[in-house]
Order: sequence, then structure tokens, then C-alpha cells
Amino acid sequence: MCGLALVIREFNMTNKELAEILEIKPQSLNDWLKFKRKIPPARLEQLTTVFNLSKDYFLKDEHEYTEVDRLEVKMSYLKKTNEFIDDPMNRPYKYWVNNKMIRRIAALIENKKLLNRLEMLIDKVGNIGEEDYSIESVEDYNLLEKIDHVLRNKDENKEITSNLRALFKDYKI
Repeated sequence: MCGLALVIREFNMTNKELAEILEIKPQSLNDWLKFKRKIPPARLEQLTTVFNLSKDYFLKDEHEYTEVDRLEVKMSYLKKTNEFIDDPMNRPYKYWVNNKMIRRIAALIENKKLLNRLEMLIDKVGNIGEEDYSIESVEDYNLLEKIDHVLRNKDENKEITSNLRALFKDYKI
């Protein structure tokens, strides 16, 4: 199924509602969803405007979506449906309905991206036993082990942890 199907579900829409917004026949939309026809470039532009998402989200297969992709679609929906509330009962309180959830999902997305990068790094240096005995690979692996040790024992290594944070901040890591 086309990734567009996931976006439609996440935005709590029906195929018919989206077809009406795009001013097309529901059958055309179904053809896109089942990969019987490609989504025309003009309609892709409309979809990016309607959902405030990149074209890539509509073109890939639903099974190709990563967890980060799914979270970004959910966050886009929450941003689109976010409403400003001026609660007359609580005069001093004005707030956006979905802000807390949006911030939580944004933090989760950043954590997932970091985990994905760490997994790729571990996979890269973790293959030392198989074929790559270059000095750099061994040093990278040892560096990861040292960072892991420091972070696990951060109470004992407060100065080192603080220096690591400063170093990462300086290099915008």
C-alpha cells in the first residue's frame, strides 16, 4: 500500500474526503494507493500543501516507513489540528491544545534519530572481528567503549562527562 494511505489514516480522513479536497475522483486516489498509477507531479504538490509533508512520504511504500517517518506524520497532523484555547473560566490561561504532545513527539523523533545514528556507528565499528582490522576501526571501537564506560558511571566521572558535553557543544554534535 502506498505511504499516502498511512498519511490519510494518521490524519483521520477518508479516501473520499481527500479526493474531494484534491478535486479528483475517488477511483483515481485508489489507483494511487494501490500503485496502479503514479501520483502526478501537480497532485504531489497539492498533497504536500494539504498535509505539510515532503513528497517522499507519499511516494514510498507504507512498509518502507521508519518509526521516525511515522512519528513525523503524526507530528504534522498534531500541528495542523493544533488550536489556540482562550479558556474564559481560567482567565490568565491561554494555550495550544497539542503543544505538549508535539514537544513530546519532537523529542522522541530526535531520540530515535540519535539511536539510528548510534546503531549505524556500532554496526560500522562492530564488524572488526569479520574483516576490518584497520587502526582507525579499532580506535573507533575503543573510543565507543570508553564513552560508554564514562556515561554509565557519570556520577564518578562528572568532570569527564562535563568536558564531553562541552566538546560536543563546541563541535555542534
